[in-house]
Amino acid sequence: MKNILFFLGILLFISCNKKDAECNCRSLEDCVDEKCVLQANSYYINNQGVKGTNLYHGVMSSNVCIDSIAFDINLADPNHLFALYANVQPLGLYQIPLEVGLKISDNEYVLGSGTTICRQPGGKEWYPSYVHCKISPDSVVMTIKFLEWFDTSGEYVDSCKVTLVK
Repeated sequence: MKNILFFLGILLFISCNKKDAECNCRSLEDCVDEKCVLQANSYYINNQGVKGTNLYHGVMSSNVCIDSIAFDINLADPNHLFALYANVQPLGLYQIPLEVGLKISDNEYVLGSGTTICRQPGGKEWYPSYVHCKISPDSVVMTIKFLEWFDTSGEYVDSCKVTLVK
């Protein structure tokens, strides 16, 4: 009888370890029914994870520098914290803090940053000086306009529009 219980214990141990081995998840994923599932308010940009408070993400098809971004909003904070995450070469995943330039309504803001988000040939660097966003519970419609560092013309060098989703 002891041999049978010992044998069943070994089979159970092997079975549990086999299930764990089948579900090799990344840091922001949980194993659910032997499948890796992304945790709430998490997103991967080029295999680099972002965890936020109220995270939206999207693909930017019309921008020459950035292919996808994540946008985190914390309206519960008295300072209304906003952050943009992008793959900035050669740095990799980078957090670009955004400052409120204008609050149009409780769900519409004009934000901006002086942090480089795009590096162009010849040493040119762009930053998102104008970020207009309309926030809904399930999406954010965002227009981003870029200025180039040390360009005194004040003309935007590029712009794009993206819809971010939960």
